[in-house]
Amino acid sequence: MAIIKGDTLVAAASVSSGQYPAWRQPMVPNTFSPIPNTENMSGYKWTKTPILGPADGSGIIDGWSSLARLDNTWWAPATGGHGEWQNAVVMIDLAADQPAWQELDPGDDFFRAITNSPYYAPDDTGYRRATSTHSYYSAWGVRTGKTPDGLARIMRVTDHARYGDGGFVGPFNGPEVSSFRLTDLKWDVPGRWPDCPHKYFWGATCQDPDTDDIYYHSGDYDFIDKFTVSTGTWSLLNTTPVYPDPGRVVAWVDHASLFDKLHQRIASFHYMTGSPRLDLVDVATGAVTIITSFIGAIPPAASSGAFVHDVDNDRYLLMKGTQLHALEQVSSTTWACTLLYTFPAFPPTTAVGGDGSWFTRFTYFPDLGGCAAWPHYASPILFFPTRA
Repeated sequence: MAIIKGDTLVAAASVSSGQYPAWRQPMVPNTFSPIPNTENMSGYKWTKTPILGPADGSGIIDGWSSLARLDNTWWAPATGGHGEWQNAVVMIDLAADQPAWQELDPGDDFFRAITNSPYYAPDDTGYRRATSTHSYYSAWGVRTGKTPDGLARIMRVTDHARYGDGGFVGPFNGPEVSSFRLTDLKWDVPGRWPDCPHKYFWGATCQDPDTDDIYYHSGDYDFIDKFTVSTGTWSLLNTTPVYPDPGRVVAWVDHASLFDKLHQRIASFHYMTGSPRLDLVDVATGAVTIITSFIGAIPPAASSGAFVHDVDNDRYLLMKGTQLHALEQVSSTTWACTLLYTFPAFPPTTAVGGDGSWFTRFTYFPDLGGCAAWPHYASPILFFPTRA
């Protein structure tokens, strides 16, 4: 969709069929290449003071935060959390020939910041912005025509680590849903959407790329919570078998999940039971299939990674986090594993720095024919083409 700030077009509507932007055209499949002028967020720094976190603005993303994809744009919606109070909304349009980060909402002034609260204090008109929060796996784009009022949004299903919070608030408050409208670049009013009814934290979250529905799972429960964006309501995807069957779905705490649109299932690769395991959940029936036999280079245990379905080649791409920074390919049918790429150690700009996480900073962009990867603030965005 086209995004307009004031009278300025800040994001293109789409990528023309068969015509990639200039930076993408020379790239070859299955190789990481940098997108020029995207390192250090194209020079962007927080515009609000005081700076309580890193002065260079790296707290926007290096502190346990992810990005939300909407069409060909990538968003940091009030990311930060803990010591970073700034709640600006920043976006980059990868459909542009020369992508650059842009601030679309500067956020609140410091005197409105409230610790351990989902929203900051209202301004003189009563308008409230969402709190700066570690976004983990929580940020997702919802396209025009999907929500009840038809408006496109960036949505957050956030569960803990807000500004000023020294621990986990999720078990007490439950994952909260907040959203930023793209029509007028404003946050929806608190309570616009119901919060997730189950109180757990550090959840694995994925999105159906066709409906934009969001699935959330963290606790050791016999269900997955589903947020249907067309109605703005939560429901349960009940899974089978159930506890205490060892074949049941287990908690995906701090592990990535993906939505496989070709096979209509949710998948999560994890070591939550002590050994490598791939959980597959049929989204129509809730039936769980557990894969424990793999062929080839089995990925080691690694949390805070990213898990992506490459639709072009019907394969799963696992980006391993927590200092095990490598890209692994997992066949979606034979479960054969292949090591595709190993990142150099920090501090080179193509390494993962800071907290060692990926979350959704490795994301598949269908129109662009590949996956964008942003290791950390000082690095350029890298692109991994999945087709020519």
